[in-house]
Amino acid sequence: MVSNEILLKRLDLLQADLQDLKRKIGLPPAELLTYQEAMDLLKCSRNTMDRLRKEGLLKVYTLRGKLYCKHSEIMDMINDAGTEAA
Repeated sequence: MVSNEILLKRLDLLQADLQDLKRKIGLPPAELLTYQEAMDLLKCSRNTMDRLRKEGLLKVYTLRGKLYCKHSEIMDMINDAGTEAA
């Protein structure tokens, strides 16, 4: 029997593969991302996300106790960081 932990890891891999496939074929990503999806997009840890939130660099929305971020705002944050570095 497969453990829940292994199933969750497989599900995470499938979700990441699906996001990559959507990107490759040009489908727009979902505008509202879960906190975990935002961490995956930024390839960062929960601590980094919390720091970005605390510093006001990333706006986070709460709905029924879950945290969400807007894809467009994440991309704006990345673009702003790129222009500041130049």
